[in-house]
Amino acid sequence: GSLWMVTFSGVLRRLPDGKEIFYRVSDPSTNALTSVLEDHEGRVWIGRVQNLYVLKPDAPGELSSLGTLTVRDLDQLARKQVPSSEAVQLPVKSGEIFEYHSPHVALSGRARVLYQTADSHIWISNANSLVEFDGRFFKDHEGVSGLQGPGRMVEDSSGNLWLGGAKGLVRLDRSGMI
Repeated sequence: GSLWMVTFSGVLRRLPDGKEIFYRVSDPSTNALTSVLEDHEGRVWIGRVQNLYVLKPDAPGELSSLGTLTVRDLDQLARKQVPSSEAVQLPVKSGEIFEYHSPHVALSGRARVLYQTADSHIWISNANSLVEFDGRFFKDHEGVSGLQGPGRMVEDSSGNLWLGGAKGLVRLDRSGMI
């Protein structure tokens, strides 16, 4: 696989053969990149202060003609998606990039942590909120305010999601906060 790294001005993908693709972003000083996650389906989720990207990376074999470093503009390549009452579409084709803007995704601040649980749900958190993507819809979870984070998420063997921050620890047992 590839190594994905968030930098101040973009996301770097390092391929197994050493070639690199840099996905630069516009205006990183006011809309910083915050996190990256490769999900079980091979899609890459990229958190940002005001939005979220999901991309279906090109297979390494499709990139053999690239030079040592290739620079791509993430904002220009991304197709904007607005989640509605209908199921959210995710990128399927190699090279597709979707950008999501909504109250769920912006989370009133930085999407600090992205995490995927064993059931393939994607969790997005910041200091004040927690959003779950179940593969079809974004869902807000109440009750995580005041953690000053969460800075870390982990799933236990029972499927509970633990969120830790500077001011506490919360367990989500999937039927509510405890």
